[in-house]
Amino acid sequence: MNPTLVETKYGKVEGMIKDHVCIWKGIPYAQPPIGDLRFQAAKPPMPWSGVRQATQFGPSAYQEKRSNEEEVSEDCLTLNIWAKPPDDTLRPVMVWIHGGGFNFGSGKEDLFHGTSFVTRGDVVVVTFNYRLGPFGFLQLDEFGGEEYGSSGNNGILDQVAALQWINENIEVFGGDPSQVTIFGESAGGRSVSLLLAMPRAQGLFQKAIIQSGALTTFSKSSDATAISEKVLHYLNVNSNELDKLKTIPPQRFLEAVRNLKLGISFAPTIDGELIPDYPMKQFESGFSRDVPVIIGTNRDECNFNLVFEESWKKLKDDEIVDKVSRMVGNYWSEVSPYYLNHHQGGKTMLERLIPAMTFNAFTYSAIEFCNVRERHDAPTWLYRFDWSSPQFEGQLGASHAMEIPFVWNNLDCQSAWRLTGKGEERKLVAEAMHQAWINFAHHSDPSPSPNAKTITKWSPYRSTNMPTMIFDVNSREVENPFGQEHIVWEEAAKSLKTVHRPALII
Repeated sequence: MNPTLVETKYGKVEGMIKDHVCIWKGIPYAQPPIGDLRFQAAKPPMPWSGVRQATQFGPSAYQEKRSNEEEVSEDCLTLNIWAKPPDDTLRPVMVWIHGGGFNFGSGKEDLFHGTSFVTRGDVVVVTFNYRLGPFGFLQLDEFGGEEYGSSGNNGILDQVAALQWINENIEVFGGDPSQVTIFGESAGGRSVSLLLAMPRAQGLFQKAIIQSGALTTFSKSSDATAISEKVLHYLNVNSNELDKLKTIPPQRFLEAVRNLKLGISFAPTIDGELIPDYPMKQFESGFSRDVPVIIGTNRDECNFNLVFEESWKKLKDDEIVDKVSRMVGNYWSEVSPYYLNHHQGGKTMLERLIPAMTFNAFTYSAIEFCNVRERHDAPTWLYRFDWSSPQFEGQLGASHAMEIPFVWNNLDCQSAWRLTGKGEERKLVAEAMHQAWINFAHHSDPSPSPNAKTITKWSPYRSTNMPTMIFDVNSREVENPFGQEHIVWEEAAKSLKTVHRPALII
């Protein structure tokens, strides 16, 4: 009997076995969003006859290629599954949402291969693609009406469609649809926060993990419409002839993004319907209070600017201050003395202000999230990833995305080595973080088992002492590791009496 031959609601699929793990790749969870379905919400896949081979990853969502070998396509709505050979046991399911600023990325990257979660954690792992950039987030409802009503959030609706497919089909792969944990990093973390705040996603998952997801950085409907106007003008398409968009070659849309210098402007839109309000506002009302959540950030999120962002390195000091002040907005007048006066010791202006960028875009909103949920007795755990990479002369520190290979315990692949190097101490960090995610998937609590080798305690968040798990070579729970920096931001919030809305989008 072939344990990888299973029958889904839509037809039979046959996967492969590697390292005693069953793997299915490239299974369609929706119809290809091409032709008349471009800019439409995802529709369930068409059933097929015979056996569909599921041994090759599907193409990444259409985006700028990062290498000549990368395959991208609008026909990208596929998912991948790692599991033990199906038996009579239903196991918790962990569903990963990849990052990339809603404009880049894929669910098939080597960092996201689920073998370790399966063999060490006895869970079923799912990764998937969703539409990116203009294909997932070009808001056209202002011009095309109801027919294009979902266009500004189709990338998020793809995620909902994937979760619906998982709920309908995961049992035949050995997964328990009543024990689904969604987790994601960066744009994936922001996606998790949106799904937590979306009525349409309720019941499709039971637990959530937000890794470096800036909860307050989403598009307003008016801003999204303004971007769409620019794209339509570039493509020479009038607002009353949107049908032309269905036949324009996809590379023309990316050309528009490049030439209009839109960067990563495409992101989910707070439309008042599908996404009723900013996630934080939803959580303030108690939405998703019954869903246990882990949330955390990396200590040096924005250090990647020191290594990878040449544009930052070319700025003069006053230009750096001006750019950061615009990111931070009204808070800048209150918090700037802390960064300008307290971090001078031999550091460049960029090095002094990067911590402000990190706290603004990531750390503060994570703490806010915990405080808001505490008021509703919602189970929440806070972490900070502190392990510093030796790569790039140590400039990355604990930067954005650094925690990913440790969460997945995928330390022995090229992508991990580029970020982390090959030091043995990495295994101690991975042992702690990987196991905590497994514990959470099984028990709705990341606390360690009695025989844990690394972490001995991880308490739910309380504002009185802010217990925070520090992931490092010596992972441990610490009370309020944010110190004076957090006090400065809290005092700024009290002084301004405004909702924190950072401008930085990663």
